[in-house]
Amino acid sequence: MSSSTNIIEFKGFVSHNDITRLINEFAKSAENLNITNSLFKKIVVVLIEVLENSFHYTNSIKKELPENIDIPIFSILKMKNSFKLISINPIKKEHVNLLSQRISEINNCEKIFLKELYLKKLIESMNNDKISPGVGLIRLAKITQNKIKCSFNQFDNKFLNYRLEILVNCK
Repeated sequence: MSSSTNIIEFKGFVSHNDITRLINEFAKSAENLNITNSLFKKIVVVLIEVLENSFHYTNSIKKELPENIDIPIFSILKMKNSFKLISINPIKKEHVNLLSQRISEINNCEKIFLKELYLKKLIESMNNDKISPGVGLIRLAKITQNKIKCSFNQFDNKFLNYRLEILVNCK
């Protein structure tokens, strides 16, 4: 097992102010770690995408969440040759299959076809008012050139907690 250092950890339902604060916090850490500008930009894009997805989705289901649901967690870990961004959020049981299918579709897509898939999902999302996973996840895969890891833990009959892990390589 590889060792890691926790760079950022946030617990709670994220707001836009929190996202700004976490970007600033990461910028300070990046300076201390001598992270290149291009790597910094990649990580910030992933951070924003993950936290915006969390913000929009949890706000859409917040009124339905049980009082004792595990609160969302976001963290950035520095690994030996990469950074791992982890997001843990509640998800409605009825949305699990769609999220799993989208991640599987993205992970099984050849890198050269990710752009086509991205454009297809972007057009679909413009024609559809429903919130559905897709465009942002594809953007993450395009930027990081890595597979997206996702796992689910049952909370109750209506909700699960899902864990999303995205690796950003240093080189």
